Amino acid sequence: MKQKFIEVMEKFKTKLKNILSQIFWVLMVVLGIGAGFAVGYHYDVINPKDVKQVSTIVNRNEITLAMDEYERLMVIDKQTGEYTVYADSIGKSIFNLYARKIWSATQQ
Repeated sequence: MKQKFIEVMEKFKTKLKNILSQIFWVLMVVLGIGAGFAVGYHYDVINPKDVKQVSTIVNRNEITLAMDEYERLMVIDKQTGEYTVYADSIGKSIFNLYARKIWSATQQ
């Protein structure tokens, strides 16, 4: 009787291991698919699209260009006095363009 009980328990353990193994792999596949859908759903948040920038054309006589003490470019509207400050790299680039233009004009 005891031997039969041990055999039944061994068969039960084997079947339970197989069932749990199958459930584990099914759960892994479902979780993988769920993670894929979650990433796809939030893709726009993770990888935002580039927004087209609108450029504004102004005449040279409407603005004044200046550099502040941190070498940032300032574009000042002559009529309203409002100004926009740009990063120092932009200020340096525009300064170099103007300097090159003036230098080439003096060399001719």
